[in-house]
Amino acid sequence: MDSLNENLKEVCVYDVLGNQLYKKEGIENKRMSIENLGVSNQVLFVKIILENGNGSSKKILF
Repeated sequence: MDSLNENLKEVCVYDVLGNQLYKKEGIENKRMSIENLGVSNQVLFVKIILENGNGSSKKILF
């Protein structure tokens, strides 16, 4: 995940049932990656919160 202007504050990954699969707080960087999530071939939702408080959610196929 990348941010052009703001540092990432928090990243969460959820499955389609709303179960939280991953959470990382205090990132304080404009880029991060998730290794070994342990899931495959399913739809996931990624929620990103920036340090300025703005957020975004994306649906991905992983």
